[in-house]
Amino acid sequence: MMHDGATTRRPPTVSMSAFVRDQVLVYTKRMLAVTSTGGVYNSADVHRTIAPPSPLDARKAATRVVHALKLHPAVVSTGAKGHWCCKAATPSRSTSPKLLENTTGDAQIIDHWVEQYKAQFLPAILDITGAGGYVSIDTVRAHVAAMAPTAPVDDVFTAILASLGQDVRLQLQSANGKAPTAFVAAESGTPAPTADPVVAIAKQLASLVEPQILASVEMDKPYSTAALRVMLTPMASSAIPLDALVSAVVNHVRCNQELQFLGDADGNGFFVKPAPATGPTMHHAPQNVLPLTQPSPTAPLVTPTSVMIAPVKTAVPPSTPSRMLSPKKLAIATEVYVQAMLRWLNTHAEACGHAVVYGWRLSLPFSLPKDALKTHIIPAMVADPRLAHRPSYLACFCFGSRGASAVATVESVVAQITPFFVLGMLSTTKKGKAYTEADVLGQLRVPNGVDENAVLDRLYEAMKAERDVSVRIMANGRPAFDAKPHALLKKPSTPMTVKAPKTSVPATPSMTPTPTRPRADSIVSSTSATSTVSPPPYESFQDAFLADSAPVAGNVDNYVAYYADENLKEVLDTVKTGNAFYASSMRSWLKHLPDDIDTEAVIAGLVVLLRQHPCLAYDDDDASRSFFYLVGTAPPQGSPMPLSPVSAIESDDDLGDVFSDSNASENASFRSRTSSADVDDVSIPLLELQATIDHAPVVVVTSTDHLRQAVGSHALFSTPTVTGSVAIDVHGVLPNLLIQLAFEDTIFIIECTSIPAADVTKYLQPILMSHTVTKIVYDGYTVAEALTTIAGTIPVGVLDLQLLMELETSQITASFADFAERCQCPPHPHPRYLSRPRLLTQIPLSSEARDAAAATVRLLSQAAFAC
Repeated sequence: MMHDGATTRRPPTVSMSAFVRDQVLVYTKRMLAVTSTGGVYNSADVHRTIAPPSPLDARKAATRVVHALKLHPAVVSTGAKGHWCCKAATPSRSTSPKLLENTTGDAQIIDHWVEQYKAQFLPAILDITGAGGYVSIDTVRAHVAAMAPTAPVDDVFTAILASLGQDVRLQLQSANGKAPTAFVAAESGTPAPTADPVVAIAKQLASLVEPQILASVEMDKPYSTAALRVMLTPMASSAIPLDALVSAVVNHVRCNQELQFLGDADGNGFFVKPAPATGPTMHHAPQNVLPLTQPSPTAPLVTPTSVMIAPVKTAVPPSTPSRMLSPKKLAIATEVYVQAMLRWLNTHAEACGHAVVYGWRLSLPFSLPKDALKTHIIPAMVADPRLAHRPSYLACFCFGSRGASAVATVESVVAQITPFFVLGMLSTTKKGKAYTEADVLGQLRVPNGVDENAVLDRLYEAMKAERDVSVRIMANGRPAFDAKPHALLKKPSTPMTVKAPKTSVPATPSMTPTPTRPRADSIVSSTSATSTVSPPPYESFQDAFLADSAPVAGNVDNYVAYYADENLKEVLDTVKTGNAFYASSMRSWLKHLPDDIDTEAVIAGLVVLLRQHPCLAYDDDDASRSFFYLVGTAPPQGSPMPLSPVSAIESDDDLGDVFSDSNASENASFRSRTSSADVDDVSIPLLELQATIDHAPVVVVTSTDHLRQAVGSHALFSTPTVTGSVAIDVHGVLPNLLIQLAFEDTIFIIECTSIPAADVTKYLQPILMSHTVTKIVYDGYTVAEALTTIAGTIPVGVLDLQLLMELETSQITASFADFAERCQCPPHPHPRYLSRPRLLTQIPLSSEARDAAAATVRLLSQAAFAC
């Protein structure tokens, strides 16, 4: 298990800086409301009421908010002991001219602000006046107030007017003999009829935020104007409205050819990478392309879920065009989501937030890459003219109008925010963490005129109605939500200790009942394997238990219905490919089943329910290998397995108990009944290749049958008496163990979740105990326990490359990435899996995780030969 020592702590959903910026606006409003009536505002009010989302520290957040409040020009500190207090400042903040003349420090401050103003705003003023426009002195005052809120505004403003008046390129314009009101170009005396106070400052601000936007989109992260709005809020004033300022800055940034804006005319939307200029697309969808490895032209449309050959991504040379998801597929996906949104808006009176879109499970004729919904689909929906997109109550955006009326109400706010918070609560609590009121208050944005307490009460009522959570009151009187025991994602508390089986006869997984548990085949009827029943009169398996004729009774009913609904698609996908789905595979679904629930009873109930599906037929002629197959087709006939060296050992009584604990060291290797040429002729009907990396196929093994076939298909794997080498890496512990094996011509990714521990030991012990096969590892301490458990004793012939790295560099904790770089190996295509090895313990692995696992052992093998 290799890692770079980077932290694996999960970052908070909201950063401290973003949270403080939002709270400064909230508490500034409260402070001004108190001080404007002659009251005194105390910093204790901030510390008492602030509620940042976990894991942000409330005290640090409150301290930063108070520090920002102290700088506000409308208040002054008052003499109070303990906490900081403030009151309203005097209306006039002008300074006497005589005092200015006699005070050197104030004069230096004014000169500093004058120079800063000229450096920041004078180029924009010259651009405006040179084009025939003018800049009013009210605009200059607004600039000064935004630039130097703590300085003496009147004196700085007067000094700036005097300095600009001395510029030969400008002259003051007056109307009807009154005081000067604007600056114009020196050669022009005709002022423009109107003036835009945000034009000058918007150009300067656009040059500041444009590098941040470019950096964001270069990392494939769309830059939302919501983040820009938060950044520009301190610059807004009565003379410079926030909406106008944001729109003007967006218009300036949109001129950059490296950016594409997806949004409305008001500046609400996202900045993304520009779309390619080629390829026809639908008129309402952008021509964005997504990085995606395309399948082989000969690969079937639907692949078996039980075994996959995962392609491993490699670095593409600059001259080789990268493979992308076509604009046509992106347009199809966008259209599907737009139609779903239109249906949602037609059946709901409220707007649809982004959280609702993320919860949809829409059927597409192809698979979308990870994060495609966030980076491409939702920005395309924002640009679609059929949908309205506007700010929501959750510091993000929503589609559609907020309601029938323009006035927000408690009901309209609750209707929009409930799906978001319920989804976040369930996601947090099922991991064993509490979901508190602070998590709600940190993201909720209740509009003015709506009772926040009423919104919270209605929201908590909806959250309490969830059947998978329980509510409790904490010591501070605030509610907290926890997952009920059955909703927790349970993990094994201690690693499983695996011993080698006492006999060489393979233990076939079956549904053999115990005396106190009912047999699955005794509960179901004796219907013929080819016969089917009519579809049930309910839409889901959960509804079956609400009917009077529920097929299974007892406290396992809810678990049976839940697992049937969750895994029905897996069963159908398997049988549609012509393969059989064995009932014994259901045990992999129940790894998080509570201890007080009978596993055999749940499996029996699942068999009963699945037999009622109109597309499934059931074959129980062999009780130990009962399976489901597609209705209307012949039951798959399992062909006899080819005689491999492993099967020869199993059938040879003269070899003795080679896998027992007592003979583990004496029988480190075994006799082969076939030659290497014979092994090359062995076929693997259930394994198909989809992609290769450096001409080496990647085989993913997820069951005992596939492991037996994989061992029999590879000469070195099945005949460990041959000289050779294999790179090995492991992650996790049994039964959630991932084993990565890289031979010279094949890479095996073995996911042991559905493979009995005895079978893992049986098929991998020979190669681990072989004296002729060198096992290459990196950081042997991290893999020693798992390999010893599999082999039954200490493996032999292990080469730890980290020791070589320590010898050459004197670095005790040298990472694998450093070693691969030192050996001049290509970079890892997914380096985050090296710094976060726990991602490879979440079995079944995603396609990207399998790519990363295969790349790791491939680099390990390459580094061994390079050094």
